Amino acid sequence: MRLQYGDTISHDRQKITRPWGDYVNVYEHPGIKSKVIRLNPGASIPNQYHEYHDEHWLVLSGHGVFKVGLGKNQGLVQGISAGQMVDIPKGQAHMVTAGDEGMSFLEIQVARIVPGGDAVVAD
Repeated sequence: MRLQYGDTISHDRQKITRPWGDYVNVYEHPGIKSKVIRLNPGASIPNQYHEYHDEHWLVLSGHGVFKVGLGKNQGLVQGISAGQMVDIPKGQAHMVTAGDEGMSFLEIQVARIVPGGDAVVAD
C-alpha cells in the first residue's frame, strides 16, 4: 500500500500504559489501524470482542496462550510464539496471556475503526 494524503504515521510513538503492559500506535489510515502491544510476564488482555473490526496479530517476541470464545463455550486454546499469526474476526471473543518472559505482537485492525475503540469486555 502506498502512503497517501491523510494517512497518519505516529512519529512520536507515545506509549500508552495499561495494567497488563503497554502499546504504541504505529499507523492509521481509513479502515486500517496498527499498533505494537507488549504484555508483561504472565499478564492477560481481558476476554473481549470487537463490534466493527477484524484483527490480525503477528507475534514479534515471547510466547503465550491465545483463547477464543466465552467461559464454558471457549473453543480454541493455542500456544503462540514469535513468528506466528492469529486472525480474529469481528464479534469473536478472544484473550491472550503472556508467558513468563512476556510477549509483544503487531496488531492490525481492519474495517470501520470506531473512535475510542470498539472493544467489549466479554466476561
